[in-house]
Amino acid sequence: MEPLWFPDGRAKDECGSSSFIKDTGPNAPTTGRCRVLMEWAKANNGFFKTYNHHHANGRATWLLKTHPSGKNACAFWIKHDATIGYIGNTDVADLIRDSLKRFEMNFSGAWRVRARGETTCNGYAPGRHKASFTWWVDNE
Repeated sequence: MEPLWFPDGRAKDECGSSSFIKDTGPNAPTTGRCRVLMEWAKANNGFFKTYNHHHANGRATWLLKTHPSGKNACAFWIKHDATIGYIGNTDVADLIRDSLKRFEMNFSGAWRVRARGETTCNGYAPGRHKASFTWWVDNE
């Protein structure tokens, strides 16, 4: 089962504060493509529901991605430690926005960004109702 998107009439915030780690380099996605993901998340109220089997063998799952042009599509990736985890549209928009503000860099005339971090979001795991999420703004 793939991650599920649930539209909602209200903006959804499912996560707390996050750490941020810069990983921008010349092969990172272009900032314009990542802004498309941010704008989509801002304009579409709702949340993603993801399951731990999406992360078998430590594999991450993309929630949003742009169509590739060359090798630099932008994608928003996650993995978590819970049976079920939730991440809202405002969480995705805020994480991409803050990554752009902190870490965008120019390489030979092309603005690029790559970042990752950790946050705690709503979810279900044995004995708790929170999920530890790792997220990335990166290539597809």
